[in-house]
Parts: sequence; C-alpha cells; structure tokens
Amino acid sequence: IQPDTSAKARLDPITITVTARETLHLEKERIEGLDALQARLTELKARDPERRIILKGDVTVRYGKMRETFALCQKVGFSGISLSVGQ
Repeated sequence: IQPDTSAKARLDPITITVTARETLHLEKERIEGLDALQARLTELKARDPERRIILKGDVTVRYGKMRETFALCQKVGFSGISLSVGQ
C-alpha cells in the first residue's frame, strides 16, 4: 500500500515567520514585503485550499505587524491560522 502524499500535504501547515527585524519568511524563504507574500500565498491556496497557516513571530515584533500579516492570510482565504510567539 502506498501512502497518500496528497493527504499529508493538507496536514502540513504553511509556516510564515516574522523576525525581530520584521522581515518575512515563507517556510525558509525570505519574502520581500506583504505584496510578495500575498502572491505566494495565493499560489499555495490555489494548489491546496485545505492547508493551514502557522504565523510565528518574535516576541519583540510589533502587534500591528503581526495583525497586518494575519489579516493578509485571511484576505487570501485561509481560515485556519494559528499564532506562535517565540524568543
């Protein structure tokens, strides 16, 4: 029996990180600005609409920056967004 890799993709969340310097990373790739992030997220959403997002932020990131990034994820159409704050 072969595992269903498409089911695994739906389970693996997309990770967006906002660093202390407020740079954005989609998985491990640095993204230059919210417009570029929106374009990439739109592509990912079209490929697999069931995937979820984990939005990680450094403890020093301004609330407004996290809220702006969260709102962008909602605008693209992701309904499952989790927040994670780290040091």
